[in-house]
Amino acid sequence: LLGTGNFSQATIGHISTGSDIIYVNGFTLPVQEPCIGDCSGGITGGHIDVDVDTSLGGGTDSHKHEYDDANDVTYIDYFNMLSGVESIDDGRYTTDLEFVVILANADLSPGGVITIGAKEWGVVEYQEMVQQKLTEWNGLDPLVDDDGDSLVHTISEISGASQTIQITFDGRAIIDGGLHPTQTGCVNKDEAITNGRWRNGSLTTHLLDKAAIQNGNAANNVWVAQSPTDLAEGMVGGGLHANLGNATGFLYESTLFWHFESELAPEINSDYPKAPCYGDLYFEETRSIEVAGLSAELVASLWPDDAVEIQSLMDQLKNFTCDAGIFAECTKENGYEALMDQIEDLVGNDPVKFDKLRPYIERGDGSGGVTVTPTEDGMVDQTRDLSPVPGPSFNLGRRAWIDL
Repeated sequence: LLGTGNFSQATIGHISTGSDIIYVNGFTLPVQEPCIGDCSGGITGGHIDVDVDTSLGGGTDSHKHEYDDANDVTYIDYFNMLSGVESIDDGRYTTDLEFVVILANADLSPGGVITIGAKEWGVVEYQEMVQQKLTEWNGLDPLVDDDGDSLVHTISEISGASQTIQITFDGRAIIDGGLHPTQTGCVNKDEAITNGRWRNGSLTTHLLDKAAIQNGNAANNVWVAQSPTDLAEGMVGGGLHANLGNATGFLYESTLFWHFESELAPEINSDYPKAPCYGDLYFEETRSIEVAGLSAELVASLWPDDAVEIQSLMDQLKNFTCDAGIFAECTKENGYEALMDQIEDLVGNDPVKFDKLRPYIERGDGSGGVTVTPTEDGMVDQTRDLSPVPGPSFNLGRRAWIDL
């Protein structure tokens, strides 16, 4: 058996009468499982910002920047919030108060997994399920999920069983597009409806008082089913959030998002903002640059006078190998640093720009991500490769001939 990997079509070689041999070009990728849970530095390639509010609309009560980095976690435990952010069970609600958990904007953060008590769902799965159940509820029958388990919970029920309410991501959530990026001020200054989405598209969790929830046909319910203009293909609905026009059932709100900025985007195109909000012009271009890093061609194009030499050095960098792997896995090696120093010497008249670019150089692999073509006016046109994006710790693996 060849095992896992990408393999070429077999080539049969005739050696002598009655003796043939088969060659297969094999490209084997080592499997590195992303960290989940308690992880040093939190999520790779960015961070999670967390906001909590207990009075619907307007500014939020608390905000924690880089929550995952500060606490070395990839999850948010609402019964054990860290960094001074309010927990659900901090004493403001009676422990026997019945509530229902609803979500909005899960399709923009599909990497999340929500745990409520003893059950676990992907955030998209839970959002669609609870929206369907509340929309179809007659106000009389038990409110239950597809397995017949109650969607109504209490603090005492959950904490008494040593359980929790939690949203978890894995360490690659940002790199793999599993967590929505935007800016703090676009989320926590007001309810910020963008493209029909609450709080600028951040992953939103609301707790609603079960006693205030009406049947699904009620004209002024305590929840609103949002209808985003950019709803992901295949989604049934855009999720639910508490109703500003009838906040009697609102209890608790959390928003999660990747707070990102791009030092590089304005260097590539002066029209690209450094820190765009979701929905802003060039938001997607800036996000793509921040995730994908730089191709070798782009690095060279930014310094056209030395483009050929820079391209050659970049090719050497991306093929540089060491015991740890290849390219960006070798940043501590003297030979790697020597190549970087040569590039920096070539752009010595602009060291500030190079300092900004270096993290992006080490994030790209020279073959994917963002590429650009200079235009006559010195600006650049961008195209984006939609193939999987290599992350900051991407390892290219090994290639070998396999003799069968």
